[in-house]
Amino acid sequence: MTTGVDALLHAARARLRRLTPAEAGAAAASGGVIVDIRSDGQRAADGLVPGALVVPRNVLEWRADPASPERDPRIAEAAGPVVLMCAEGFQSSLAAATLQDLGLAGATDMAGGFVAWRAAGMPVERPDEGGPAGHWDRVYAARGPEGVSWFEATPATSLELIRRAGAGPGDPVVDVGGGASRLAGAALDAGFRDVTVLDLSARALADARARLGGAAARVSWVAGDVRTWVPPRRYAVWHDRAVLHFLTGEADRRRYAATLAAALRAGGHAVVAAFAPDGPPRCSGLAVSRWTPEGIAGELGMRLVEGLRTEHRTPSGTVQPLSWALLRRG
Repeated sequence: MTTGVDALLHAARARLRRLTPAEAGAAAASGGVIVDIRSDGQRAADGLVPGALVVPRNVLEWRADPASPERDPRIAEAAGPVVLMCAEGFQSSLAAATLQDLGLAGATDMAGGFVAWRAAGMPVERPDEGGPAGHWDRVYAARGPEGVSWFEATPATSLELIRRAGAGPGDPVVDVGGGASRLAGAALDAGFRDVTVLDLSARALADARARLGGAAARVSWVAGDVRTWVPPRRYAVWHDRAVLHFLTGEADRRRYAATLAAALRAGGHAVVAAFAPDGPPRCSGLAVSRWTPEGIAGELGMRLVEGLRTEHRTPSGTVQPLSWALLRRG
């Protein structure tokens, strides 16, 4: 008779319809999600599954429990299977059974874990090269923080809309895609005490920290992808002047909206800017989408409080029309 952890593992797997790597990839493409519960060291050494949601094992139950106030809707409300992935498919089986106990009926795991994914020839992304992060690191390296097309010396519209959202000095603000933007420093100067900057480019964040000097310690800096980032808490204001229009695929926009929902507290506000309908069709070598304020609100499922249009002049002198939306949750 099998006893101990082997018995526990056998019982867990008896309840699961485990997926092969190919099946897991197909599930993620049709409304499901792959949740990577490996350690930071394993991901750094072995690579990443593109599009997988990275969730530390010690907070997984709180993010997945449909009844938890700390739930992540990308997991708790996934439209397809929630496929856990560890290194070799052992820890993930035990965790998936626990999620089923919490009421997440679609929870399962990937047979063989990341090792099987890689052996099957499925796509693997190195965390230190290529991919979207590598693209933006190269853009900043080539142009510098003041040479990128979205540079502005004073983020006046952003600050004004954050103020119109009713945010006070102690309210937490997250700048998504902030990179080397001057908004974090301007927010500190305006009296805000709880500022977070999220960006794909570690180089851009390093440039921003260097420019702020000692004040950089007053900002939380996060190198990550908004599509897979797990917010550690709720924010009063979500600000984005540089990300949404680069998400040209519906699946990427769904992930963005889900992260926004997970990050914003009830009654919180989002300030989102994107290229206007008469804006450029491409930026930094990439195709972009173009939006009205009403379209932004509809895409993100939030109430439009105020919409406006500005015309941004790039460092090269080109004028880029932008649509701005001040949105409220709930």
